[in-house]
Amino acid sequence: MPSNVGTTSFAVDLDLDGTQELVVGNALYDPDGATIWSNGEQDGYVAVGNFDTDPEGEIIVNTSGNLRLQDTDGTVLWRASMSGSGGSYGGPPTVADFDGDGLPEVGVAGMSNYTVFDTDGKKMWEKKTQDASSGNTGSSVFDFEGDGIAEAVYADETRLWVFNGPDGAVKLESTEHSNATWTEYPAIADVDNDGHAEIVVANTNYTGHTGFYVFGDADSSWQPGRKIWNQHAYHITNVNDDGTIPAVADINWATYNNFRSGDLTAGSGGVFSDLIGTIEEVCEALCDQGRLFVYVRVGNQGYQDIEDEVELTLYADTPEGEKRMTSLVITSGIPAGQMLDSVVFEVSGIEDWDIRDLILKVDGGNESEDSTETECDETNNEARWGAMVCFE
Repeated sequence: MPSNVGTTSFAVDLDLDGTQELVVGNALYDPDGATIWSNGEQDGYVAVGNFDTDPEGEIIVNTSGNLRLQDTDGTVLWRASMSGSGGSYGGPPTVADFDGDGLPEVGVAGMSNYTVFDTDGKKMWEKKTQDASSGNTGSSVFDFEGDGIAEAVYADETRLWVFNGPDGAVKLESTEHSNATWTEYPAIADVDNDGHAEIVVANTNYTGHTGFYVFGDADSSWQPGRKIWNQHAYHITNVNDDGTIPAVADINWATYNNFRSGDLTAGSGGVFSDLIGTIEEVCEALCDQGRLFVYVRVGNQGYQDIEDEVELTLYADTPEGEKRMTSLVITSGIPAGQMLDSVVFEVSGIEDWDIRDLILKVDGGNESEDSTETECDETNNEARWGAMVCFE
């Protein structure tokens, strides 16, 4: 075996017998280390997924720029070769539904190309990259836009790339990265707890960048992600959200069918909140003094708790347009599925206002640029009283 061929291994219940096995590129071992099978192929970097119609998993192996799919018993189902591997060994494969057809594909990096292979091993697309250091880097996958279309995330020697899953179109090319590579790949997690996924990459002093860099979206539009990406062989079900390791992990390919990938379900890199508000009561007893009391309620009909502050603003609808009256801030957070008790706006100085209606705007209002909370519906953040106020 060539001396520089990279290998990886991990534990997974490949044959669904209730016991995890140790997966390597050319063999399968039971928990005691006994050989279940060995097929005499070259060892390499591995991932697993379900590529056929039976419920058991298959092993994808990348070695020396050659890719192969092995059945649960080690039988080779297909082989494919990477162009542009430059005689290198190719990196750890990533399994995900790159093109949205409901079937798994494989992404793999070499010395000069990032390539995606279809479920049957046929090449879908490839993009020029640069990794003369090792040709052994990996990649990750995520649906940043929540549209059900995957993006491949890859960092070579000089750039961070994000490729469109179906066709490889470049969606991000950042030169704020440099590395003399080995087997690393970008991790994807919500590292700052802002409700949006970020990309984490490592840098050496290859061309001036050092340490860890975290890339986020400028307009807070990326989908939520988990707060954990715990290992090289990450496949979602291998780790709980609190960092504990399940004694018996759920079978990834039964739900996600991916490896080194986040959840690609459309719009569900995580779950969302959904703010709503209502005007419950208006007290006009002191209108002759220019004072008004407006009782409102705000709630969260989504599935994600809101932990940050939420601003409520009251407006008057007048012949001259909307006039801001006052605002208040909810500091307690709003649990998913709950309406808070009513709060009251006390407004003064409105003796001469011609108030045709009252408008409550939650978190800036409908589709507001000032919104701070990412919601599943940004069009239901306003409520009206529906009547004239302080009218004589």
